[in-house]
Amino acid sequence: MTEPARRRRRWPYVLGGAVVVIVTGFQLQRWFFESPSYDVVAEHGAIEIRRYQPRIVAETTVQADDRQTATREGFRRLAGYIFGDNAKISMTTPVEASPASERIAMTTPVGSRPSADGWVITFTMPSSYRLEDLPRPADERVVLRERAGALVASLRFSGRLRRAEYATRKEELLAALPGAGYRAEGEVGTAVYDPPTTVVGWFRRNEVYVPVAPL
Repeated sequence: MTEPARRRRRWPYVLGGAVVVIVTGFQLQRWFFESPSYDVVAEHGAIEIRRYQPRIVAETTVQADDRQTATREGFRRLAGYIFGDNAKISMTTPVEASPASERIAMTTPVGSRPSADGWVITFTMPSSYRLEDLPRPADERVVLRERAGALVASLRFSGRLRRAEYATRKEELLAALPGAGYRAEGEVGTAVYDPPTTVVGWFRRNEVYVPVAPL
C-alpha cells in the first residue's frame, strides 16, 4: 500500500478520536470550574458527611411551584450577574466614581433549597474574591452573602434531577442519617454540577444535601 493510501485510511480514525475528545470535554465542563472546598469527615454507605469551608455566594429567591422551574429562573438571574449585569465601582478621587461591569468566572454546582418564600438558588463565588471586592448586582433580586462553614450530609447520583428523582433521593438521604449518627438541621437542597448541554445521563453529577449535627 502506498503512503498516501495509508494516510487516507488513517484519517477517519484520527477524526473520530478528535471528535470523541471534543465531545467528552464538552460533556465534562465542570472539570474546568471551581467548586466549594470541603473535607469528608465520615462516610456511611453512599452518604458523605462533609465539612465545608466558609464561602461567598450570590443567591436569589424564586417563587415557583417546583424546583425545576425555580432553578431555571434563578440560574438566568445569577448567570446574568456573573456575565456582567453588575456594577464595579472604581474610586478615582474621593468625590468621583466610575461604574463598570465585570465578568466573574463560572463555578459549580448550582445549588437550590426550599425556603418559606420559595426556592433559594445559589452560585458560589470564586475563592479569589472577598465580599468587598465583588461587583454590585444590577438585579436587586440577586444578593451577595458570606456563608459560614457547615457540616453537611450529601448523597451523590447521576442522571437528570427530575421531581420524582429528587423525592426519592431526599427520602434516601434522610433515612440514612440516624444510622450514620446525625440528624438533619434544615431543609434538603440540591446541587447540580453540570450545564444542560451535558446530555449523557451518566456524565451528570447531582447531589441532595442537608445541614446536619451529631446525634
